Order: sequence, then structure tokens, then C-alpha cells
Amino acid sequence: MELAALRRYIALALSWQEKLQQQAGDSPEQIAARKRAAIAVKRLRENAEQALARHTWLEQAAALEQQTLPTLLEQRKLTPRQANEQNRNLIAKIAKLQAEITALRELAQAKSASEAGGFVDLPLDAYPEALQEARVTPASGSLWQRLDAEDRRTILVTLAVLLVGMLLLFYFMRWRDQTRFEMVMEGTTAAPQLLLHCHSNEPFPVYLLMPWHDADSIISPVSDSELKFYQVSLAFRFDSQEPFRTLPPTEQTWQHDGQDLEYAGPVRILPQLSETLRLELGSLRESYPDAIGMRLQVRSARDRVVFSETVTWQGS
Repeated sequence: MELAALRRYIALALSWQEKLQQQAGDSPEQIAARKRAAIAVKRLRENAEQALARHTWLEQAAALEQQTLPTLLEQRKLTPRQANEQNRNLIAKIAKLQAEITALRELAQAKSASEAGGFVDLPLDAYPEALQEARVTPASGSLWQRLDAEDRRTILVTLAVLLVGMLLLFYFMRWRDQTRFEMVMEGTTAAPQLLLHCHSNEPFPVYLLMPWHDADSIISPVSDSELKFYQVSLAFRFDSQEPFRTLPPTEQTWQHDGQDLEYAGPVRILPQLSETLRLELGSLRESYPDAIGMRLQVRSARDRVVFSETVTWQGS
């Protein structure tokens, strides 16, 4: 998707989301529309991040090609005139890519329509039709086919240099859980909150699936073999002699960046970054007044428990 089209679609999706947030009420139709708008924003951000990764890769490949020019000149595989011409072309290409990288990064991080180019005012029922062409995220194969011969050549040069290191890193990291979790209690006695801090040391993004999500709800640019996710779950105990029981998540209010995760989809954690999830415990305890405690667990994609903490209700 071209940069101008991507900017227009992201502005449309954020405008739709903002206009829905201005509406009062929580009818089933309004909840469904908010969920659709959140999914549209998420998918378009994924598109921007895919394009950002592609442009970053091309910029690094062009810089690497530029570094080889002195060697080619020294080995007389290029004349001084050819080397200067290639160098000028690469400088222009790198500058263009860097400008587009900056624009794509701003789009991927835009939290409001104004940050994506301005609010687009349409009737509420017109937004889905206007966004229809942007719903499908291109697959990796179609992206490769859209590259020109020069882009393909620079990518292959980069791959030849990095392949061995990438394979070794993948082999080492693939079978180890490099995401760390920590639980912290905050708030007051009347309004307690649970914070789940998550830090990823993985070489590619990982996803946190909440009780409403499964692996099929992940929209990811990486292949299934690279996809890594963790499942977050709660279980409750009603008697000290009984095991913890997992209940339907209808009463759970998990939030991330102020957004209800029931409608936002899985949480993505980028490499070397952290994310924090927030759970309102006051309303949860009111929903289960007979519970004496709660267990928070995080399981890996291989169903291995990587984190587990128990919370005892005060006064129980």
C-alpha cells in the first residue's frame, strides 16, 4: 500500500473510532461498531509497521551497498565515474527511504486522526465502506513481487551477509522463553488494581492473548514458525480445600493503554520493550463475593506455565 493511501486509511479508521467514542450508550450495535473500528485501526497499524520494516531493511541494504563501492573501485570492477554515479543514486535513495521511514513511524504510532493527517468527517455508516479496500493485509509473497529488481538485489546482498547470524540467533532464541512477567498490586483497599508487567527479550514481536482471544486472532507479519504468544488466564478458589476454577471472562476488565482489551485484540510486545496490563480487582471481587482468592497464570504456546501468582482477597 502506498504511503499516501496508508495515511488516508489510518486517518479514516481513527476518525471512525473517535466519532464512535463521542456517542453515548452501549447498545449491542455500538459495541460491535467500536470493536470493528478497533480492529480496522489495529490492522492498518500492522500495515504501517510492515511497510516500516520493509523500508528500514531497504535503507540498511542500500547503506551496505554504498559501503562496498570503495572496494569495487579498488578492485577495478567500477570506474571512478561509475562509482560516483552509483554513490549519488544511493545517497538519493537512502534520503528518500529515511523520509518515508519517519512518516511511517509516525503513522504506526498515531493515536488520533489529527496525528495521521486530520479528522475525516463522514456519516458513521460510511466509514466501513470507505475502509473496505484496506481490510486485507498483504502477505509476504505479494510484497516481494511488488519489489523492483534493484530492491530485490539489495535485499539479497543483505541476506547473504546476515543469514548465518540470523539462523544462529533464531536457533538459540526459538526454544527459550525470553519474555519476563511481574505482578504488582496498586490502588486503594476500596479500589485495588493488579498490574502485569511484561518485558520481551525475544528477537521478534510476541503476543499476549487474554481470556477472550486465541491464536487465530493474532494479525502478524511474521510466519507461523516465528510466531510466539502467551496466554493470560485467571482462576478462582471458593474453598481452601478445592482447586482453582477457570470461569468465563465476562466479569474481567483488563486494560492496556487505557483501552479495554476485550475489544482491542491481543497485545503485541516489540523486541526489547515492555508493556503493562491493568486489571480492576474491586469490581471483580464484587462479581465473585464467595471467592477467597485468585490465581494469575501465563502459559507459553507450548502450554508451559511461565508465570503464576496467587492473590488472596483481603478479609478472606
